[in-house]
Amino acid sequence: MDAGLSNRATTFEIITQGFARFVLPDGLTNAPVRDAARALTMNHRLGKGTSSRLTGWAIIREDGTTCQADLAADGVSGGDPRTRYAAFAGEIAAFRDPVVFLQFTKSTVNIANVFATYDPRVTRICSPDSCETFDATVEPDGNAGVAHRNIFKNLRAISSGGSSAA
Repeated sequence: MDAGLSNRATTFEIITQGFARFVLPDGLTNAPVRDAARALTMNHRLGKGTSSRLTGWAIIREDGTTCQADLAADGVSGGDPRTRYAAFAGEIAAFRDPVVFLQFTKSTVNIANVFATYDPRVTRICSPDSCETFDATVEPDGNAGVAHRNIFKNLRAISSGGSSAA
C-alpha cells in the first residue's frame, strides 16, 4: 500500500498493514478483510514462548501496532502496561493518522464490529461484541458510554500535565 494513502485506507487495510503483515505466519493473501479477520482471531506467539488469543487492548496504525499483550512479533510493540483507557487517550491526544482501537475479551473478535477512527470527533472503540462511537473532544454527558467517560477522564489528566487517570 502506498504510504501516502493513509487518509483513504480502509479499516481492514490499516489492520493488514499495521498488524496482520507482522503476525500471519503464511503471509498476506492480498484480501485485507480475510487477512485482518485471521490476524485478529488466531492464536499468537507470546514473548514467553506460549501462544494465546489476543488479550487486553491494541492500537493499530498503518505503521505498526501497540498492544498490551506481550506478542513475539517484529513490528508489534507489545507488553504495554497502561490500561486500555490510558493508552487510547494517549493516542487520541497525539492523534495524527487513522487508527483502530480494539479491546479484547474472551470472546472471538467479530470483524463486523471493527472500525477505524479517522478523526477524534468520531472515535470508535471496538470490542468483540460491540463498538462504542463518540466525540472524544466533547465532555461526556449522563448518557455517555463507559469508554467515552474513562477516555475523557484520561484526556483531561493528559491536558493538565498529569499522568493518565486509569
